[in-house]
Amino acid sequence: MKDIMTIEAQIEKHVGERLYPIGFTFTHKRGKQPAKEKTVLNYAITFNAAGNVTWFEYVLSYDFLGQRMTENVAQTTIDIATNNGWEVSAA
Repeated sequence: MKDIMTIEAQIEKHVGERLYPIGFTFTHKRGKQPAKEKTVLNYAITFNAAGNVTWFEYVLSYDFLGQRMTENVAQTTIDIATNNGWEVSAA
């Protein structure tokens, strides 16, 4: 019988030590738009039939004109915005 890994273990295997925790807040500047404070709200994960992670994105939330907006972004987007902030938080 095949060992079934937990969802947390699958995420850690796919992302490694770079996983930003839920609740992580950072400032995101995109082009000429003003900088926005964004928070990791959740993870968007897709598994294949074998139970392996095939797609992983962060669900971010931020305020826009009094409304709570959400967007999905890749790991690299947060890495660039925080200058690899996961390295700093590990220390």
